[in-house]
Amino acid sequence: MAAAIGLLGTAPGVQLWAYSSAALFGSTYIMLTGIILVWSVSVYRERPSAGLGAAFLLIALGQVFGALAAGALAGAAGLVVTFWTFAAVAVAAALIGPRAEQRSAL
Repeated sequence: MAAAIGLLGTAPGVQLWAYSSAALFGSTYIMLTGIILVWSVSVYRERPSAGLGAAFLLIALGQVFGALAAGALAGAAGLVVTFWTFAAVAVAAALIGPRAEQRSAL
């Protein structure tokens, strides 16, 4: 997903890269949300619907506040800076793993 976002910052205005970014982003978004939803159900084994609901809520909140932050940053610093910043956020999020006690439960 970070690569898809970074593509837009690398070559703004290049249509082939924009389409490639869209395809890469769409496929990774579907895959990652699926993984998060399946994982959330396994974390809340006694109440899987609570895990699923929490995951959907957090995804929706991330979309709302991420869009607000991206719009503010784009207005202040431009689109290239915004795309690279959000690509870096995606990389940082990918480096965060579950705590040790959660890993052993899976």
